[in-house]
Amino acid sequence: MRYLPMSFDTQNKTVLVIGGGLMAYDRIKRLLDSEFKIYVISEDFIEEIFKLSDEHSERVLLKKGTIDKNFVFFGYDYLIIATHSFDLNYALEKRAEKSKIPYERCDIISNSTLLMNKTLSKEGLTVGITTNGINPTITEIVYEDILKLLDGYNGEKILILNKIRKELVKRNALNIDKTIRELYNSEKITLNNYLEDLKNDLKDREKEAEEIIEDFNKTEEDKKEKED
Repeated sequence: MRYLPMSFDTQNKTVLVIGGGLMAYDRIKRLLDSEFKIYVISEDFIEEIFKLSDEHSERVLLKKGTIDKNFVFFGYDYLIIATHSFDLNYALEKRAEKSKIPYERCDIISNSTLLMNKTLSKEGLTVGITTNGINPTITEIVYEDILKLLDGYNGEKILILNKIRKELVKRNALNIDKTIRELYNSEKITLNNYLEDLKNDLKDREKEAEEIIEDFNKTEEDKKEKED
């Protein structure tokens, strides 16, 4: 497998999208699932891109400009090449290679240093799908199937288990993965109930369990105060 699916930190990062058509539109939509600040440059933009910019005015910044083979891009963390010109995309790709900027060329399979997966998220789960740029239709079909699959998961339970695992790791508990799997298979679980069970089962660690409950309750109180 040439392209290994990975998660990148997009906080305080910028990405430049060159192009204003459907390919650029598709990538902008995917980028909006991240925290990237998105700059888009093209001579013209389709209406859908203008709409995205209006809806996300602080994150999607459009600039009309002429792009040629000598176009210089700097100051960005990532680059998306998505113009309608094969020759222009080729030239921009070569400049990207020389500049050592991570980039994706969207019109053909090339030497892109990254491929943007189509992603879907639900309650702390994120799934990325790609056919390595070969067949976006298949990507869409698989996306729809996985979306149905995720609907079968109990999102609330997953979020509770995430909190439980975090607390267990903090306390250097044993057999964490086994515990989480057993709890997942339980018909019903709440964080407070689980922590009470932990307290009862581990008599010699009663103080530790009480600290976990206290920490959790304090976190919930702080969260409620912020919401109020």
